[in-house]
Amino acid sequence: MSDTKKAPQPPVMNREDVERIRAVFPAEMLLLPQWVPYRMKWSESMGKFDKIPVNPNTGYNAKSNLPSTWGRFDIAVKLALNRKLGGVGFVFSKTDPYVGIDLDKCVKEDGEIETWASEIIAELNSYTEKSPSGKGYHIIGCGKLPPRGRRKGQIEMYDRGRFFTVTGLVSGSGVLRDIQ
Repeated sequence: MSDTKKAPQPPVMNREDVERIRAVFPAEMLLLPQWVPYRMKWSESMGKFDKIPVNPNTGYNAKSNLPSTWGRFDIAVKLALNRKLGGVGFVFSKTDPYVGIDLDKCVKEDGEIETWASEIIAELNSYTEKSPSGKGYHIIGCGKLPPRGRRKGQIEMYDRGRFFTVTGLVSGSGVLRDIQ
């Protein structure tokens, strides 16, 4: 008998997820060809799923620093649904005006948001949504980041070379704002 644990079933994107994203995600970003579906791969050492970006045009792995491996939202969604992948994500690029802020592990067991995260969300007052794990938040706004100091504790910031998973589980107004 083996002591090997079976990996949990990964979440799979469905049509309800797609319609929610279409309804609330900033329309100007939905139009950009900076979308990738992603597959979920269980990491035993981390005890969670890694999100691997997939090229929506070929089905092979995508790279968040190689625009030829990204595509349109509708193409990314189609592949995610057809292959039963985890979802879709937006890739930040040096050619767009967007910044993503990832607030990790800021939702308590009772569902309440940690004070530090609530303060950041309120101060930035831009598009904010719950992460796929339900334990964090993603904030997207317009701006550029300094070259250093993009990661501190449970806060990570990106304006290029990364993709954010998108859930459409919006918190607040859902309006994209300048957060410079």
